[in-house]
Amino acid sequence: MSALALFGPVRPRPGVFTSESAKRAVRARSRGHCERCDQQASEFHHITYDHHGRERPDELEHLCAACHHAVHFDLAGDFWLNEDEKLSHWDAYHNAMERG
Repeated sequence: MSALALFGPVRPRPGVFTSESAKRAVRARSRGHCERCDQQASEFHHITYDHHGRERPDELEHLCAACHHAVHFDLAGDFWLNEDEKLSHWDAYHNAMERG
């Protein structure tokens, strides 16, 4: 069973506020389609948290739930395949939270 089936869509984390103007630009860029598989997009994925809350469109991807899970979960449903990637991603997130 896939991680998507087990856990449902990736939900925004508390304190994760994404720039509405960036979301609008990304929706326009994607035309509502997942930027990885071309299905209908429903979620935004942070490529980086460098500008948390004032993201630029190139820092976000518009994804379907399945592709968003694929970014974060491996096929066994375990969160992240690459421990270094996980640490790097969440270190950036936590640093952005501390900056406010």
